Amino acid sequence: MLRVIITGATGKMGLEAVKAVLADKEFEVAGVLGNINAIGQDIGILTGKGETGIKIRNDFSAMIREIRPDVVLDLTNAEAGFKIIMHCLEEGINCVSGSTGFSAEQLEQINRLTDEKGLTVMLVPNFSIGAVLMMKFAEQAGRYFNNVEILEMHHEKKKDSPSGTAIKTAEMIMKNDIDYNTNLPESFEKIAGCRGGKVGNINIHSIRIPGFVATQEVIFGGVGQLLRLRHETINREAFMPGVIFSLKKSSELKGYIYGLESLL
Repeated sequence: MLRVIITGATGKMGLEAVKAVLADKEFEVAGVLGNINAIGQDIGILTGKGETGIKIRNDFSAMIREIRPDVVLDLTNAEAGFKIIMHCLEEGINCVSGSTGFSAEQLEQINRLTDEKGLTVMLVPNFSIGAVLMMKFAEQAGRYFNNVEILEMHHEKKKDSPSGTAIKTAEMIMKNDIDYNTNLPESFEKIAGCRGGKVGNINIHSIRIPGFVATQEVIFGGVGQLLRLRHETINREAFMPGVIFSLKKSSELKGYIYGLESLL
């Protein structure tokens, strides 16, 4: 049985993850880190599962030293998540993180220290199996189209733009070693930023508005045709099979792993 600490446990994604991990007989929820306003509350009450005896805490350093889990599941954000991952590496604990928005320098540091310590750190921008398949299909379609743009839509509380999934999708498409979108005429923006940001030469457009959970559309254009690859997350339960799968793999694999597609 793997003993798991879950950080960001009182967020919407965190609460779903707590329920999923509690329901799996291969895991024990050994501790939870959550919002300071929920300190001392039973996490089971917040998830609607009844009392579990697992109290929400906010001192990660004390918790990890006291509990010594097998793995930490981080569901916070780039700022907190980087500190959590670094602390896990210092303490010799494996980590699976769904946080996004890390800089290239932070990713390089995580990669280097993971190898040096002989540990496992998985960075998973999207735990949805369907989203990962959409990304793989986009990579394949990119072999046959020279023009592509990405539109990603998330709820209004998502702070980073673009999403880690959109960035990863663009990176996967560019593996085809094709110069995308070079046949477009010169243009100018009447309003700065209206053409979105770019990864390589692939434009990414971000929408943040209530009503979405997570949606991404990859649009390929060719002569007389369009190919649209679209994935919609209806609710956060969609991420839970990927969360459980990643946690189980964390005890089997070693090293720095980026993206759920690396595990499939």
